[in-house]
Order: sequence, then C-alpha cells, then structure tokens
Amino acid sequence: MDAGKGEPTVLDDLVQKQSTRIRHRASLFGPYLDDYLVDLRRGGYGRKVLRRNVSLITRLGEYIAEQGVRDVGGVRREHVATFLQCERARLERTSSTPARLASVARHILDGLQRHLEARGILCRPQPPALGMIDEFCRSLAVDRGLQPCTVEGYRHFIDQFLRHLGSDGSVASLSRVRLEDVDGFIVAAGGTYCRRSMGHACTAVRGLLRFLYRANVLGQDLSTAVVRPWFYALERLPCALPWETVRRVLDAVDLSTAAGRRDRAILMLLVTYGVRPGEVVKLRLEDIAWRRDVIRFRRSKNGRPIFFPLTRDVGEAIAAYLRQGRPPTTAREVFIRVHAPHVALGRGSVVSGLVRQYFARAGIQSRHTGAYVIRHSLAVHLLRKRHPLKTITDMLGHRDPSVAYHYAKLDTEDLRDVALEVREVLP
Repeated sequence: MDAGKGEPTVLDDLVQKQSTRIRHRASLFGPYLDDYLVDLRRGGYGRKVLRRNVSLITRLGEYIAEQGVRDVGGVRREHVATFLQCERARLERTSSTPARLASVARHILDGLQRHLEARGILCRPQPPALGMIDEFCRSLAVDRGLQPCTVEGYRHFIDQFLRHLGSDGSVASLSRVRLEDVDGFIVAAGGTYCRRSMGHACTAVRGLLRFLYRANVLGQDLSTAVVRPWFYALERLPCALPWETVRRVLDAVDLSTAAGRRDRAILMLLVTYGVRPGEVVKLRLEDIAWRRDVIRFRRSKNGRPIFFPLTRDVGEAIAAYLRQGRPPTTAREVFIRVHAPHVALGRGSVVSGLVRQYFARAGIQSRHTGAYVIRHSLAVHLLRKRHPLKTITDMLGHRDPSVAYHYAKLDTEDLRDVALEVREVLP
C-alpha cells in the first residue's frame, strides 16, 4: 500500500513518485510485485536491480494486457517470448549492448515466473513423460546408485551419441539403431576424445544399448560390440606440483575483500584436506563442530561422510569469512555467491575456476590448474613425508588402497634407492 495508508512497502521505498507507483500497481502483475520484491531483497539484490525488475515487469504486464489478457492465469509462454522479441528490437535502437540487456530481461522474467509458480499463481507446466534416455539415467541413479555427477557424465556422452545418430531420443528413433551406427560413432569420437574419455564414452553407450535391449526397444544386444580402450594399471603419472609451489596460491589471495576471505577459506580446505571441489561446495554450517574441532565432508562419489580434525589455520580462515565476508542468507551452505542472488556456489566447477584464477595470479605455470591438482599434489607430498599408503587412501576417500599406488610413482627419493647403477645396466 502507499505511504500514509499503512506500513510502507518495498515498492514505496523504491519509487517516490506516486503516479509511477499507481502505474506499477495497476499493471497485470501489480498485485504480486511487493511479495516478489521482498524475495529479491532477501536474495541480496540492490535498489538498482529492483527498479529494473519493476520497470520490466510492468511493461510486460501492459503488453500482455494489450493482447486481451485480463488475468495472470491467462499468461502463456508465447506472450513472454513475443514481448522479449519486442524488447530486443527496442534495445537495438536505444542501447549499445542489446544482447546483454536482452539476456538480463530474460533472466528477470524467468525469476518472476518461478516466483509465481512456487505460490500457485501460475500453473507449472507438466513435465513430459519420461523418454527412454531419461528412464536410463533414472535407472543409473536408482538401480545402480550412481551419484548425480556420474549420471551427468553418462548423459553428456549419450547426448553426443544421439547427435551423431540424428536421433531425438524417441523409442521409434532408438529402435532403428544398427551396428554400423554404433561403429560410426566410436570412429568419429576417436578423432575427438583422448583415450581416457573414449573409455567413458564407450561405457555410457554400452550401458544405453544394454538398457534398450532389455527394454525390448532393440531386438539385438549391440552392447557386446562396444569395446573399451585398453587401460594399464599405473600407466600415467599423476598431475602433481611441488608442495612449495602449491602453497604460493594462498599468498595470491586479497584478504581485504569479502571474496578474498571466502576464497582463502576454500583454498585452505583444498590444501589441508585434499577434498574434491564438489565436497567443498556441499559443506554446510552444521558440518563444522567448533567446540569439538571437527569438520565433516560428504564424499562426492558415494555420499558417505568423512571427518577431519579442524586445524587452527582452517578454522581461523572459515571464521574470518563467516564474520566478515559471508552475506546474509538463509542458505545453510558455508560458501555463498558474493553477488546476488546470495545462494550456494552450486557446482564444483566454480571452485576449480577459482583455483585456476589464483594459479594465474601466483604465476604458477602448469598444464593442469584445477582443484584436483592440489588434491594430487597433497597426496604426493604426504607420500614423500613417509605417510603410509593406507593413511593417504583413507584421507582421499578411496575404498581401494591400491589407488594410492598411482602417487608412489612420483616418490623420486625412494625410486633412487632401488634404481640400479648405470654400469650395471650398460652392456
């Protein structure tokens, strides 16, 4: 309501001119503006962004009303799509960056749609019936217990397979797959992927073909014709850097900013515990037991918890971020986006991106610069400090102790002890 008739609303605070407020409230979405603006303010958006939202939503409401729609329930996706086209044309005449502003407009309207759907004002579109590909991915998660990140990897290679076939993923299309189609994809993929990625691609395609055969979509089990590349135990060197080089990353952080305090805490977790980037993203406030000096992570691949002692340096870095860097939010994850919306980082790739950024700032030259470089470097560092392989395996969260043998190949000091003298091997 307007000031003077009750408690001022967010719209009253944003728009001082009464005639403008009346225009906003009289638009199609006017009755829902205040509630939506409250949600945006809670997400950490500033006044400038809120004003932009109000202006765009009002123009959308007026445009839809001109099409004869008198109720929000009558709004269709086609109305919004046509409005965005008109908005793009207007921006091309008045702005030097029409593409960027058009993308911002689409983002704003998507947020409004989610808000109205969550409150039952707009009807959520009914999800389409699960196709065979969705059924296969569901079986990977439910029947085989694979983690979402693993299922996403399967989905990536299956999408590439379907694109090669020219298939839309329907039963009719998949039932026409032949052996020569599968061979053609493997040959084409071999010119794009490395041997390790080819192994993942073959595993995904073979699993799909077996699933289609068991579902009676294919009359022949073509999975037996998909042969993965050969991999030999311990054939590759791990991507590890000298530990002194890795520690230089911590010195590249600017602690005078909120983002720097957050990034310092993230890097301290990676350097101290060797956790995966996805495990850092999933860390929640209740996972830190400050009185008992214990921190808990959830393993990305199996979801099992693993506990570490909360070291002094890590505790101080996290506490500094929580006190002077973490924005106000209802999210329970420890690490939050610096800019609105103030939500969790979302994916481990964000953490890997931060590591690459600080590698560049520290002047570290390496072919591999993601978060896993720190994990592998820590394993080699512990090995050179004479920690048992079982201890390293447990710390990294591997169930198979033989995985740590991969890092033993870089223990150059021990290798020197068992190396033969040159005169013993020369003819």
